[in-house]
Amino acid sequence: MTFTLQHLSFIAKRTHAIVQMTWRLGRTALGRLLQGPVIVTFMLASTFAQAQSVHLEELTWTELRDRIAAGSTTVLVPIGGTEQSGPHMVLGKHNVRARILAAEIAARLGNAVVAPVISYVPEGSVKPPSGHMRFAGTISIPESAFEGVLEGAARSFRQHGFRDVVFLGDHGGYQIAEQRVADRLNREWGSDKRCRVHALLAYYEAAEGPQGAFANALRQKGYTDAEIGRHAGLADAALSMAVDPQTMALQYSIATPKCGGINHADFSIDGRYALFTCEFSGSIVKIDLVERKVSGYLVLSMPPTRFKEPAKNQAFDPSATEICSSTKGMPQDIRISPDGRRFYVADMEADGVHVVDGDAMSKVGFIPTGIGTHGLYPSRNGKRLYVANRGTHKIHGARRGPGQVSVIDFATEKVVATWPIPGGGSPDMGNLSLDGKWLWLSGRFDDVVYRIDTSSGAVSQVKVGQEPHGLTVWPQPGRYSLGHTGNLR
Repeated sequence: MTFTLQHLSFIAKRTHAIVQMTWRLGRTALGRLLQGPVIVTFMLASTFAQAQSVHLEELTWTELRDRIAAGSTTVLVPIGGTEQSGPHMVLGKHNVRARILAAEIAARLGNAVVAPVISYVPEGSVKPPSGHMRFAGTISIPESAFEGVLEGAARSFRQHGFRDVVFLGDHGGYQIAEQRVADRLNREWGSDKRCRVHALLAYYEAAEGPQGAFANALRQKGYTDAEIGRHAGLADAALSMAVDPQTMALQYSIATPKCGGINHADFSIDGRYALFTCEFSGSIVKIDLVERKVSGYLVLSMPPTRFKEPAKNQAFDPSATEICSSTKGMPQDIRISPDGRRFYVADMEADGVHVVDGDAMSKVGFIPTGIGTHGLYPSRNGKRLYVANRGTHKIHGARRGPGQVSVIDFATEKVVATWPIPGGGSPDMGNLSLDGKWLWLSGRFDDVVYRIDTSSGAVSQVKVGQEPHGLTVWPQPGRYSLGHTGNLR
């Protein structure tokens, strides 16, 4: 198959699609959403025979020979580099990214294989050091040596029967060198159309160019050019997190020895501290994000009574209570109020929401909601707080329990509506739709997902797999990840 401009355009479009996908995933600060797709990719590669791989280095010579004969005559040459990217990103980010994205493109083309990554590239003068060579770990080679490697690789691929050699450069510093090599070889081979070399500069522009799809997508979400940055900035970091979160180095960790089962979190309105729930300690911990240390713990006092869990096949009676014999709570979700003055903490042992003054680190109130209070989700207009009550105090509850959703008015801190799950259920965790019209929650013990109309409380259900413990609704408004089920603010 001759490699035409249409094929170049196709690869560029595929690169755009991959970049946009990784951007959506990479916006979560911990990159957790990404782990699924990447793990699946590697699982597939290890499950099928090696011959199914798109990577040339994972094939035997006979497997490659047969694949070329069958029509896989395009070879993608990912070009990376080893350079500094600040204290937050590993030196080999370009190599990892180039390999993964090239494999994605090859898989979608269906007739391509991926060459080993070229990781030794020009990065500046070695002596005296210039550019990235001023930082430890950067590896630089002369442009002549780099072009020699590209030329030698292209000649080798032509010899083996490849008809199209495509350079995919992940770094801006050698794009011109790629083009020089391609032009030189194409001139030399002249009218011999058996093989052509393509320097696909659109690949780099899509991923990292200032007017590329990635940067424009970030601008559309409200990020400024200063925030997006270029080298090792927001765009660079998000893409690296998305394709391989392991390239993002740990910045720091804070020990919380008195916080057993550190769980959900939310941040103060000024971002100076965060409160985390301690599920197994019945408390919350306050983290000073400026000094990066624990600034205090607060044990959440239990109410004198709580709702009585009904016996099997009996209806839930909200007026039936029992003495709260639990010596400590089991705090779950936590959310700050829209005005930033208070935090609300769901407690599945206390059957309600603790109200906490985060600045003073003191409990100032308690709102009873229902049995097994678990998830908290503010309405899009900031007036209501949707509270998922799982219907049991047990870690493993029965089906069709007295699960319900309580609606708290932020202004009065009163429950203004209660939405039971028809026939019983176990609403757990989830999130609101982008427009705020639907509250999606997993049904932990009922193998379903609930979609609740936030204007009426009407419930519809979707059958899913066993014990869904949370779900992510995407996309979400916001710029900062609170983790867990894709909560942003």
